[in-house]
Amino acid sequence: MHHLLPAALLVHFAVQVFARPGIEIIPPVLEPAGAEEDETDNEVEEAISTMQASPGEGVEWMLMPGANGEVHLAVLSPPPAMDDALRYMRPTDVEFFLYSRDNPDEPERAYFQKSCKPSFKFFKSSRPTKFLIHGFGDGVQTSLMYPILKEAFLTKEDANVFLVDWSQLAGTPWYKAAVGNTRYVGRRVAYLIEHLVNSSNANVRDFHIVGFSLGSHVAGIAGAKIASLTGQKLPRITGLDPASVLYGGSPLDERLDVTDADYVEVVHTSGGYLGYLDPIGKVDFFPNGGSWPQPGCFMDFVAVCSHRRAYYYFAEALLTDNGFKAESCMSWHAYELENCPESSSIFMGSHELPDRSESMTGNFFLRTHAKEPYQMADE
Repeated sequence: MHHLLPAALLVHFAVQVFARPGIEIIPPVLEPAGAEEDETDNEVEEAISTMQASPGEGVEWMLMPGANGEVHLAVLSPPPAMDDALRYMRPTDVEFFLYSRDNPDEPERAYFQKSCKPSFKFFKSSRPTKFLIHGFGDGVQTSLMYPILKEAFLTKEDANVFLVDWSQLAGTPWYKAAVGNTRYVGRRVAYLIEHLVNSSNANVRDFHIVGFSLGSHVAGIAGAKIASLTGQKLPRITGLDPASVLYGGSPLDERLDVTDADYVEVVHTSGGYLGYLDPIGKVDFFPNGGSWPQPGCFMDFVAVCSHRRAYYYFAEALLTDNGFKAESCMSWHAYELENCPESSSIFMGSHELPDRSESMTGNFFLRTHAKEPYQMADE
């Protein structure tokens, strides 16, 4: 079961949503499009063929936080005519917004299509490049994460920062459809990175993808695809509280995993409800134990606050000298008891990859304050 809310409250909410006169949930309708056969149809066929429920899936809907802290209904079963909806995914359903210090406020916007590949006036191959990817029910126009992380990266370094808008494929209430769409979106991201490498002499080793919630799995799929397209792995992927709902037992190629980049770091903040509590990266950070509620998240209904803390922590860590110091340990309980023999330290949100990133692995724990600034004075 995915919900942890009182049964009476869930029943009440279900009655309000499903049984109120004049209220109905309308399935998504996408018009047929002239999709590019060589890059779209095969991917969609594959997405349809691999769509399956997780073992033990018994909840057909649950409550999830929206982009700005509102609460949404998330339908965990396929929408009506889901195959048809998937079949009409188009390249224009994924839009890319490029920011840099040369254009910090007005982005360059483009889609990637093999028949009309984009060029970006403000993209410079000499800069490091960041791709930021939102989650379910979010988008460029609504995201709280995007302005926070974009500003943090551009403050810290002269970078190309791409915001990925897949809101057309991640809209509420159809969560299961959004899960199915992550593969398509991840491949669009990979195709654009391959194009930038081939057209501008950019280096794959200068790219870093950061995904939040479902966007973490888009990042993982993109990383795996980039490796197959270019023969090189990305150096770094950051998963900010990767979504766990409907991912129980999912094959590794459908979600973020340790093989998707040389250094896969994961920040856990709502483990046990929306996010993973188990490690899935090369390095997994567990602020305050990684579960919900996080400190300062009072009355944290459906983990609205705790889920978002992942990108608040990461953004603040980016702006510090070294990041937030974390210590390896067997468990959060052992960390609280200071029972971490032979522990090692690493910095969450470090601007640079750890010196030992090739060999560094494990679970790392840290404490934060309940409100900004989150970093502990002694960390």
